[in-house]
Amino acid sequence: MRFSLKAEAMLALCTVLWGATFPAIKMALADASPWTMVALRFLIAALVFLPFTLGAALRATQADLSAGFWLGATLLVSFGAQTFGLVYTSVSRSAFITQLLILFTPLLQFVFFRRIPAPTTLLGGAIVLGGMFLLTAPAGELALNRGDWLTLVCAFTFSIYILIIDHRSRPENRAALSLFQTAFLTAGAWGFAASLETPQMNFTPVGALALLFLAVGGVNAAVYLQMRYQPQTSPARAAVVYSLEPVFATLFAVALGWEAIDLRVAVGGGVVLTGVLVSEAGGAWLARRRRSGLSVRE
Repeated sequence: MRFSLKAEAMLALCTVLWGATFPAIKMALADASPWTMVALRFLIAALVFLPFTLGAALRATQADLSAGFWLGATLLVSFGAQTFGLVYTSVSRSAFITQLLILFTPLLQFVFFRRIPAPTTLLGGAIVLGGMFLLTAPAGELALNRGDWLTLVCAFTFSIYILIIDHRSRPENRAALSLFQTAFLTAGAWGFAASLETPQMNFTPVGALALLFLAVGGVNAAVYLQMRYQPQTSPARAAVVYSLEPVFATLFAVALGWEAIDLRVAVGGGVVLTGVLVSEAGGAWLARRRRSGLSVRE
């Protein structure tokens, strides 16, 4: 079983950055059309990565290029499916369904690699899903609408993204993979911007700063943390840690005065945190058992 408290703390930091992107996106969208903003965001990120990763990219293998393509493609599909899903479903339903990646990730891990997550990881994931239900309170009819199905695609493809990082990211190729996936995603986003909307941009200072944070913080820093630290833990455990994203997004919205915390939101956030802590505590316990010579599952 792979367990690293430092690595999972760094992935938690990644969710802080992701949570902060929600208000930043809202600010940037006031100045630009959606796909144009996305395309500019990843173009800036690719340009920032370039001087630090170009040498590694020139030494990369065909396998690294292929992995970078699939990383970029799965992120693009995931982001696009979630974005267009929100046209047909509510934000709360989208937030909850996206977190089904906690179920998809261990399932795909077993299907493709015959690895069964540790019981404590599964228990933590189940608690997190309960907390997400309270936090987002999906309402309305139980039947899935078009937007819900699109959001399921988002959760499924991000689970694949997690598994690709787990199996293809290595210390010697993570710089190249960071550049490749961002470059492929940028090209796809510009394609969407050109074909699905009339590009518009008129950035104010606030919108420009928000866009810069979305690129450097939400892409460069987050991708670096994922590529370096996620391989030090298991995909299922990473999925549980990533569930902290909507908790931090809610906290940032409250800090900006955009939302208020009620009892339901507070309890839901607390339950999500409990689920993550159960997974972490279980991981530490199983790691100690392994060092003692006892067999444990992934």
